[in-house]
Amino acid sequence: MNRYLPLILSGVLLNACAQLVLKQGMRNIGHFAFSIQNILPIGVKVALNPFVMAGILCYV
Repeated sequence: MNRYLPLILSGVLLNACAQLVLKQGMRNIGHFAFSIQNILPIGVKVALNPFVMAGILCYV
């Protein structure tokens, strides 16, 4: 069990960090309406947001 404890703790820590960073990234983007016209502009905004990129990197 002691062998796996650092691995488990690092996984939990990375998951928590990813959640917080993704939340901040989406807060930076702000409110947007879900519609067909907004898919591409909002998708690009989300994909290029550094906080969202960092959050996804924590999961990978």
